[in-house]
Amino acid sequence: MTRFELPVLSLFAVLSLLVILPFHLRSRNIPFLFVIAWLLVCNIIQGVDVTIWADNALVRAEGWCDFGEWLLKPGSLV
Repeated sequence: MTRFELPVLSLFAVLSLLVILPFHLRSRNIPFLFVIAWLLVCNIIQGVDVTIWADNALVRAEGWCDFGEWLLKPGSLV
């Protein structure tokens, strides 16, 4: 059974962040822009991971796994 909720929620989170991005760009709120960028990257990675490895663990994208882990690891420490 394929779980469709996770990629849909990741896409919703990305779209929500893109909606508020112009307001913070205009106000030059640099710290919050970094938070938005970090959340965008994390949600895109999670959405792609769930889409690629839906219901299996076959190796389909070797480099993507290393790249995603490298970017998501600091987020688990915070």
